[in-house]
Amino acid sequence: MKKFWLMFSLVTAFVLVFAFYGKPAEAAGCIIKNNQVLWDGKAVSLKVKGNAVALKKQEALYTKGANGKLLKSKSYLKKGSKRLVYAKVKAGTVNYYFLGSNRYLKASSNIKYKSLPTEIKKCVEKKVYNDTITKIVKGAKAKKTQFEKVLYVHDALANHITYDWAELKNPNAYSLSHKALGALVYQKAVCDGYTEAMNVILSKLHIESKMVTSVPMNHAWNLVKVDGQYYHVDVTWDDQDGRMPTVYMYFLVSDKEFKKTRKGFYTIAPHYSWYAGKTKAVSEKYANISNLYTKNKSVYRDGNYFYTVDEAKNTIYKTTLDGRKTTVASKIDGNIFCAVNSWIIVMETKYINDQPYLVISKIKQNGKEKYELAKTNSYYRKIEYANNTLTLTTAEGKTLKFTL
Repeated sequence: MKKFWLMFSLVTAFVLVFAFYGKPAEAAGCIIKNNQVLWDGKAVSLKVKGNAVALKKQEALYTKGANGKLLKSKSYLKKGSKRLVYAKVKAGTVNYYFLGSNRYLKASSNIKYKSLPTEIKKCVEKKVYNDTITKIVKGAKAKKTQFEKVLYVHDALANHITYDWAELKNPNAYSLSHKALGALVYQKAVCDGYTEAMNVILSKLHIESKMVTSVPMNHAWNLVKVDGQYYHVDVTWDDQDGRMPTVYMYFLVSDKEFKKTRKGFYTIAPHYSWYAGKTKAVSEKYANISNLYTKNKSVYRDGNYFYTVDEAKNTIYKTTLDGRKTTVASKIDGNIFCAVNSWIIVMETKYINDQPYLVISKIKQNGKEKYELAKTNSYYRKIEYANNTLTLTTAEGKTLKFTL
């Protein structure tokens, strides 16, 4: 009987200890309901810095006027009411809490501010991290081949991440920009952050990928195995941060090509002095993808094709995404002046009421869209393109400008 009571006591104690230190602590630290992280009963995001509550009386809310000054509004934060805070701001010598939707709360002894607990922030980070991976993996799984899956992940990361130039200028080895967490959650990274994010996602797709580093270059990228062959993939250098569409100069490249300075319409800088162990990238199956940029003045990706322009022949060509087949997409009436990002600027002469007119149009580089920019019956003496603006100067000295 004593043994049974002792066993019962030990089991009871274990259950009580587990109940006290287990589930309540987990619930207090990370509560997810309706796919949202809750803190003090409110759904929080990465932008939340804390919350504020009016203690003894209601407090007026302020809004930012057209002149940038904070003005008292007719709205109030009721006594005992709690609002999420997204930032602390200062107007002159006065501190305010930004509550979102152009609402500000003046800091005072009547306002109690509470910072977002570290465990809640980590909970939000973890959720965003997992959700981002799940979304990209789901999209990649819809693709049939390993090539298509790697291409999808390459594009998804280039679109999701912005290069962290501030970290490059003032390096901090502990910065999240060096990690997949920074790349996937905060959408900012330097090369090793891009590379780690690529490794994490490709591992979920059961595609082998490893980080390659070059100390002299102070750089890192991926060595990816596609259909039994290794290739270099540098998403960091292909990502144009929205200044222009993502490029594919460093996508699925062999050791031999990666070491070269490839010159042409674009100069593709080399990679050098990297360490990849015994792994070699010898296949040049996809070499034509990056070589499109040395052979063509403009390369535009749309759907399942790359589009390039031969200005001398006034012809648009399309190349399959693997770079292995090129055919004529369309012929252009008129003369191609230049190709700008995804558009081609075309000039042609048309007769209207027996009068010659110069018609300037822009055509989508896939040849499927055409918009007339202007027409003039004056002779032009100069056409220039700079800073996304096309400038036409007529014989009379009149200037016409078009934003592209």
